Amino acid sequence: MNLLLSETDELLSSMESEPAIAIHEVRKRTKYLRALLALSPEYPNELKTSLKAISRLLAPYRDAQVNLDTYQAIVSVNNSDRDTVFEDFLRQNQFLKQGFPEKSDLDKIQTYIEDCRSLLNSTPSKLAPDQILMSIETSYQLGNQALKRAQGDPSSELVHAWRKKTKRLWYQLRWMFGDDLDNPNHPVLQSNVLGKSLGEIHDLDVLRILLDIDHPLQLRIQKLRQVLLTRAFKMGFELYIYQRTNFHHSLNQLY
Repeated sequence: MNLLLSETDELLSSMESEPAIAIHEVRKRTKYLRALLALSPEYPNELKTSLKAISRLLAPYRDAQVNLDTYQAIVSVNNSDRDTVFEDFLRQNQFLKQGFPEKSDLDKIQTYIEDCRSLLNSTPSKLAPDQILMSIETSYQLGNQALKRAQGDPSSELVHAWRKKTKRLWYQLRWMFGDDLDNPNHPVLQSNVLGKSLGEIHDLDVLRILLDIDHPLQLRIQKLRQVLLTRAFKMGFELYIYQRTNFHHSLNQLY
């Protein structure tokens, strides 16, 4: 975990030169760390609080960039759908124009990182294998439950909740198995692809809120969302239901 914090430090130093990349990567590492904290109840809640605070400070900058990127991806298919007024509205977002946080907020982030490092170093880091397996099994069950709730009501809130549970599972499995895997049906790869697909749906849902309810792009977004949602449910059933035996077999191979 200290390695992830060190990587976060390095990314902060590149904030001015590559703000969009640095912000995205820092947020990914805070989510990774929060997923690992869920592996043991011994970690103090202050750790999670500090990591969420870092992510929250960077969220407006990331959201502004993603909104513009999502819009451009949609209209690139058919340039006649381009709305210059709406595009200008997205480009004039204060966080997009600013690019990265002010020094005062960067100093806060640095303080949060130091707090996290201090808390980690004062907390026993030895995780028992049975505790790890039980925690990952809990994440798997939570993902399964979130899938079923989203299936019954594929609202933006429930799909986003499913996404967060799947991302947490992916981070934990990634920590266990690494990234160098050849089997496309391995739970690490399945959860990663599913999480990305659910992320695309979330990006559409956020952009849709910014558009007028009768905007021509609303229909395009709704159709694209349905395609992505159908694909996500197929992958979700594969990971959480059909491959349940494979999931537990993969875990048991480690211990």
